[in-house]
Amino acid sequence: GKDSDTMYGRSSSPTSAVLINYPIVQLESCPSDDYILEGRNYSCTCRETSNTFLPANTTFSSGSTIVSSGPGIATYTFTAGRNMENLTCQAKLLTETSNTVTYTPQVAYGPESASCNVTYNQKTVDVIDWCDKTQTVRIIADCTVPENDVSPGVTFQFNINGTSTRNPPSSTTLNYDVTNAGPLSVQCIASNSVYTTRSVSSQSQIIQVREPPAAPPVIDITTPVTDSITPVTGNQLAVVEGINRIRCRVDGGYPQVSSVSVDCGDMERNISVGNVVFVDVNMTREKNGSDCSCTATHNSSCYINNKTVVKVILF
Repeated sequence: GKDSDTMYGRSSSPTSAVLINYPIVQLESCPSDDYILEGRNYSCTCRETSNTFLPANTTFSSGSTIVSSGPGIATYTFTAGRNMENLTCQAKLLTETSNTVTYTPQVAYGPESASCNVTYNQKTVDVIDWCDKTQTVRIIADCTVPENDVSPGVTFQFNINGTSTRNPPSSTTLNYDVTNAGPLSVQCIASNSVYTTRSVSSQSQIIQVREPPAAPPVIDITTPVTDSITPVTGNQLAVVEGINRIRCRVDGGYPQVSSVSVDCGDMERNISVGNVVFVDVNMTREKNGSDCSCTATHNSSCYINNKTVVKVILF
């Protein structure tokens, strides 16, 4: 062309070579606790770290199933459950496949139920008769949870009448010495050894500890007019000629005696449910020196001194 001609056009520089590295993956933000809790949501991220310009296809798998994938990063959100499979992450770029990294979820779960069994003298009981107060009454409470119902372990606590007892947490058994007669409520609480707030209580086992009254029945006399009480002197009960109201009562014991009966022979007899009974006796001189007896019945098998006999004496 001529000197006056002008050439128009564009020129470009050669494109720089892109360096593709062998893909490498690593786990990020996975749960750091040794155990994760069943039912809670968690997330775990796998990142390919060696290629930024051309990210590798990164996949997260649960067992053999791909659950998440993406360019250079894969995040998987999951709910912790029993029998979870390992989470594995891998990246692939062109024909190259990365190393495999694995997250193994350790799931803490349970317990869902607990049971408590109480024995005395190696027998399951709901009633104990404490006949000899000089002897120790020791019960044994065993707490159990169903097999495979808890992971990684379980601790136990026992409540006696609503009060927590001191017992090694790993022990499933409590030896307890009874201190008083009456209803005894025994309950165990099973807790997950890692997540201790995950706990369950057993049904309370109610043991009736019965003891007989310490003293025999007491006979005295009340007059209907003054309601004054005349006690027995020795084994004699002083009465007046005519109507006398004789009372028999039994104090103490658990539960209280179930019945009390008075028998004054031909004069009168009466029986009452509960721990006290009255009988009106028409006393004559011919009946002077007659016997009156009072007998009580207790639910325990060992109320031995359950009868009192007095002579009714005119004065």
